[in-house]
Amino acid sequence: MNVCFYQSIARISLGSAVTIEFLGPLCVAVMGQRSWRHYVLALLAAVGVVLIAHPGGGVTMVGVVFGLGSGLGWAGYIFAAARVGGATTGFSGLAVSMSVSALATLPWAMSKVAVVAHGPALGGRVALVGLLSIVVGFAAELQALRRLSPSAAGVLMSLDPAIAFVVGAIVLRERATPWVLMGLACVVTAGVGVTLGRTAPEEIVPQ
Repeated sequence: MNVCFYQSIARISLGSAVTIEFLGPLCVAVMGQRSWRHYVLALLAAVGVVLIAHPGGGVTMVGVVFGLGSGLGWAGYIFAAARVGGATTGFSGLAVSMSVSALATLPWAMSKVAVVAHGPALGGRVALVGLLSIVVGFAAELQALRRLSPSAAGVLMSLDPAIAFVVGAIVLRERATPWVLMGLACVVTAGVGVTLGRTAPEEIVPQ
């Protein structure tokens, strides 16, 4: 999920990457509902991604493919993390999971040790990113996934694309075309629509 995400934002804007990635949890939510109305909302989200990826919008095909790969990883993560959260207590499951991820990405990390060692400021930023996006982010999600079903967890993330566009505009000075903003609106509307359409109480994942 994260390897594909970083490859995606290296090629396209933050907001576009997060919007495309969001298709993963949105599909989880739609499959959890399994009604024609929710399938229509999924189609609306797909239209939104097409609008974001329109020619001239600064979105490359490679960036889109990596974004979709990240979304696929995100969807799988929702189910896997729910199982891990129900089978373990505290943050033990997260600690083991992060250790496995560290070993899996170790070859890439070792190839950049010299770059980080010669740039203390860069090393500090890398540590901050790791702490905020991996440790804090996943720890909070793990606690939420202990109390929510995978479909509920997916729909609660429906505002992520909008937040990403705002952060990209303010912090990274990224600008979006009207087509991209229309695509964002379609995806967020689909996510909120699935959320509002949930009428039955969600099953709590046992701790």
